[in-house]
Amino acid sequence: MAPYPPANPRRPAPVDVRGQNSAYSSARPSPAMTAGGDGLPAQQQGFVGNMRPFSYLVKCVKEGSVTAQTELRIVIEYCNSEHYSRRHDIGRYQQIFERVMSSLNEHLRGRHFTLSCNKESGNRNALDVEPRAGSFEVYVEWSDAKSGSVNAVVLFSKLETMRYPNPANVAARLRAVLNGGEDHSDMNLGESDA
Repeated sequence: MAPYPPANPRRPAPVDVRGQNSAYSSARPSPAMTAGGDGLPAQQQGFVGNMRPFSYLVKCVKEGSVTAQTELRIVIEYCNSEHYSRRHDIGRYQQIFERVMSSLNEHLRGRHFTLSCNKESGNRNALDVEPRAGSFEVYVEWSDAKSGSVNAVVLFSKLETMRYPNPANVAARLRAVLNGGEDHSDMNLGESDA
């Protein structure tokens, strides 16, 4: 039997998250994740690096491997296909993208980071990756100076939560963790029903 959806070489295969807790909370890892050498789950190499749970970023900040000088890349994948559904509003996704981008710029002032998004957004840092239907995903990526590998965590996933992001809460959660604070996984990152 052929896997569904069919493999697309331009983006990683989606992870089936039905019936599971969120990957950025204290949830058990999804079936696509395998154990890494440090005991934390690590997903196969995706378009944003080695995907790990958000708790991995918290651990790296506490250990000092992610500091204020660590350059971050924040990748925002959002659906911009007019063929997704009749109710799909590309303008709403674009507006939320701009609000998330502005919140991240405001909350992370003074940090070294780059914002990237999917290809048809018109952004100069756009990735050549086709966004998934109905997606609004926010990833944080950084290079590990010791091993030279690229790590990434999911900061927010509309595909998992079925909600649009609350831009201020998403940016505040990332800022709190990067400043050495605790992860407030109970923070309401969603805005409204999708």
